Amino acid sequence: MLTEPNRDASHPPARNKLAAKVGSHSAYARGPDLIVEWYDFGDDTHYESANFLVFKSPAQQMLAQAIGGAAGFEVALLAAKVAAHFDSYFEVKAFAAEHSIPFATDVEFQP
Repeated sequence: MLTEPNRDASHPPARNKLAAKVGSHSAYARGPDLIVEWYDFGDDTHYESANFLVFKSPAQQMLAQAIGGAAGFEVALLAAKVAAHFDSYFEVKAFAAEHSIPFATDVEFQP
């Protein structure tokens, strides 16, 4: 069973960077949800956008098992495992779709 060390509530959860070079890809816990984010920015974009994959609890269990983890874990530790296992938001999205792991998508635009 994965457990997270005691964390001071005043510190935000860690963002675990994925290896992709284009944009910023990270995985982290946001409340009870696992978030995989692709933040797209740079000279070639007309605007900045944060693109999210949102995995709720049942889907987290499925994802953990599909990448070789066990059930019964802290979301922040699953985020670290996702970051170590995948290089990008796009790999996580494709893997989840291929394994019928449900997720929601969301996007926020910055001018």
